[in-house]
Amino acid sequence: MVRTIDNKKSLRNILFVMFASIIFVGADAIVQYFRGVDFLRGYAGGIGSLSACFSNRNSFGGWLIVMIPIILMVMFSRKFTLKIKITSGLLSLLLLTCLTFTFSRASWIGFTLSMGFIVYHFIILFSNRIKMVIILLSILIFSMLFYFSPQTIKEHMNSVITIENSVFFRVNLWKESLEIIQDFSLFGIGLN
Repeated sequence: MVRTIDNKKSLRNILFVMFASIIFVGADAIVQYFRGVDFLRGYAGGIGSLSACFSNRNSFGGWLIVMIPIILMVMFSRKFTLKIKITSGLLSLLLLTCLTFTFSRASWIGFTLSMGFIVYHFIILFSNRIKMVIILLSILIFSMLFYFSPQTIKEHMNSVITIENSVFFRVNLWKESLEIIQDFSLFGIGLN
């Protein structure tokens, strides 16, 4: 990547394509939210969960958790103009809104981990006083997002840590499956 982006023109072209794809996919998700169907591929979605032009909400969430940290780093970088930083800020709000309404718990966890790495990156770069401000602002922003989010989002977030509707339930299923495979490895135990 360093060899590909070796001048300002290359960087500007890559940012243009990235911004354009974010605008198209974000607009597609907004249309899907209000109409129930996206305009790029005709996938159903809407208030239940957004998938935009992706086949499912987890795929859309995976794309979002790649794009959001990149766009946030552009926004906080000292190397870009104010116009690009404002555009990045608006696009990051669009993407964060889309991420919220995917209702993809795995994407939320992935996003939280990526934000942790970004905060860690900034902590390494700045002095102790600024480090504390960054940590406190990060905690405040995540707390406010959770506090002001709709009840359905809070329920989905809480379900990440409950056993009945979460990854922990799946892990238990995988453990049981492995035990069955170990006990009945040659002929299995029948259908399903």
